[in-house]
Amino acid sequence: MFNVKNVIDKINTGVAIIDRTKKVLFWNLELRRMSGISKEDALGKKIDEICPKFREKIYCDIIENLFSTGQSRFCSSQLHKAFISDPDGGEVYQNMKADPVVENGKVRFAVLQFFDVTNSILSRNNLRKIIAELRSGLEKIRESKEAAQKEAQCDMLTGLLNRHGLENEMANIVKNAKPDESFAVFFIDIDKFKNINDTYGHLVGDVLLQQFAGRLLNYTRQSKGRNKDLLARIGGDEFIIVMAEIKRDGSVSAVADKIITAISKPFNIDKYRIDVSASLGIAVFPEHGKDLKTLVDRADKAMYCVKKAGGGDYKFHK
Repeated sequence: MFNVKNVIDKINTGVAIIDRTKKVLFWNLELRRMSGISKEDALGKKIDEICPKFREKIYCDIIENLFSTGQSRFCSSQLHKAFISDPDGGEVYQNMKADPVVENGKVRFAVLQFFDVTNSILSRNNLRKIIAELRSGLEKIRESKEAAQKEAQCDMLTGLLNRHGLENEMANIVKNAKPDESFAVFFIDIDKFKNINDTYGHLVGDVLLQQFAGRLLNYTRQSKGRNKDLLARIGGDEFIIVMAEIKRDGSVSAVADKIITAISKPFNIDKYRIDVSASLGIAVFPEHGKDLKTLVDRADKAMYCVKKAGGGDYKFHK
């Protein structure tokens, strides 16, 4: 059998294991590279003695909450920058993931993983600087026609189709629809999203939109055939799903129920546990309309009926 510790020493992720007293029990070679602290100097010491970042209340709370609830946590470099200081004093960016190790029904240890994302962050920052310089000129330079077309049809925050991209895709679907073919348009709006931005900040709001889009994506078919569903973000917190080739209203209702249930589960973003609900309106082709504008408008009106009733539900256009 292979030695697990030796395997962990080979990976390019910093790994530390601590007990309930925060004492370091394991410290791999990648953490030595990242911190300049050897395994011999780290073992037996508390994590906050080695890494001053963990003396701050927010990180104390994250560790204590992990041991008390068994809930994993992910901390992004976007909000926290770094957890392990560079031994040479350089600028570094790291993500951290904290996971519980349960024995006999109780959390005994925590596994802390540190991902060095410095190169990608610095590259992204440099790219932003280049883009800003290009935009300040008289002419915006495009690297390629393909990139320009993709940007024009994609939502840059979530990677989904934007309104323009949805209109193009829908035009093809309507044009090629068979006489007996039917599909459903879901109009989804996050309830009280402004309150989330006001309470947690726009950066957390953006991450929530990305995670929200990911949950919706789980309920769309992404095959390459005719039965591929569409998912788009058409506004701040407004999303559209086009469910292709539906067989009966029952199948649409089943998907709507699953979406409402999935959305109701809390979103864990760094230290925050955010409860979210959404209002969903549905219009069906060709019963409720034969073009995208009509279908979206009627699904939108159905959605607002749900929102007026308190949200967190769905309704078909009538």
